[in-house]
Amino acid sequence: MSTVKYLTHHIFSKYISAIKEYFELVNKSDAIKNLVNTKLTLLIGTKAIHRVFEIVLLKTKNIDTAHYYSQKSVYYYSQYMEQISSADLLSTLNHTDAVMFVYKKTICEIYDKDASTQNILSAFGDDALNVDDGEIRNIMNNIYQFINILFFWDNASFTFDNRYYLSQILDKYVTDFEVVKNQMPYLEMLQNKTEMSFEKYEEILTELGKIIKKRKLNVDVNKNELLLMKYYGESETFQNKFHDSTTKDLVKWLIV
Repeated sequence: MSTVKYLTHHIFSKYISAIKEYFELVNKSDAIKNLVNTKLTLLIGTKAIHRVFEIVLLKTKNIDTAHYYSQKSVYYYSQYMEQISSADLLSTLNHTDAVMFVYKKTICEIYDKDASTQNILSAFGDDALNVDDGEIRNIMNNIYQFINILFFWDNASFTFDNRYYLSQILDKYVTDFEVVKNQMPYLEMLQNKTEMSFEKYEEILTELGKIIKKRKLNVDVNKNELLLMKYYGESETFQNKFHDSTTKDLVKWLIV
């Protein structure tokens, strides 16, 4: 396994641990789940956790430290929402204030402490010293794109329970992030061009994962173009496949 691949695996594993913990806390909080716009609260919280993880990772070059502070961000964001609800101040809820509170308790704290800058992979050998900030940002960007695509925030029909379920299956994606990246263009296109129930979405996730992993498929620029051509050039076939065929047949047809 290459240094970058191992690094991605290690970061992703710790990252989704924090995301899962976040959803677990929300799941136990009727106050947060009963907010008027729970989806927006979840989305903003997820973004705050990501920013804390990434900034602390870049500052300290230590995955465990980034994970620790992302866990703190989960706790502080959830507690802020709980307190606002308990004080009956939901009418004045400002998510920006919540995020700034989280950043003050995490990012600002670690900068104030002038945290150690030990290398992120020092425990794994001298070769790790070649991993620069640009590579870390690229990895974090790929992870964040996947999380946003997976949770399908634009689908208004998805409930908190649906997205909680998605958070619980994140572990299965840890083993091979290349498979994860290769699913993203298909999911993104389907999300942008169709409306679907959660049941259909779950089936698509399953079939995409199976086929991409089995074929060891890599999605390059040309394949992305072919995917778009399939949708626009064969839109009638696409719609028929989506609505009338099995999900397995749809996915097989999509994967060129």
